[in-house]
Amino acid sequence: MDGQFPADTNYQDWFSRQPFTRQAEIVGETRARLIRDGGMSPDEFYNDRGEWLTLDQLRSKDEQAFRNARL
Repeated sequence: MDGQFPADTNYQDWFSRQPFTRQAEIVGETRARLIRDGGMSPDEFYNDRGEWLTLDQLRSKDEQAFRNARL
């Protein structure tokens, strides 16, 4: 996070207020589109062991999010 923000702001709140270009810099364009247009949240990008899921794994997990994001 950068700049000043309220102490009770969590990462997801901060991330959701960033412009698309900033989100794409952080998580990549496809994942940024999944968040903005597909209805996914960043915590869905990880499995139960905290490992980053591939885009293929995410598509298997939520095909509708990819359709909603037109991916």
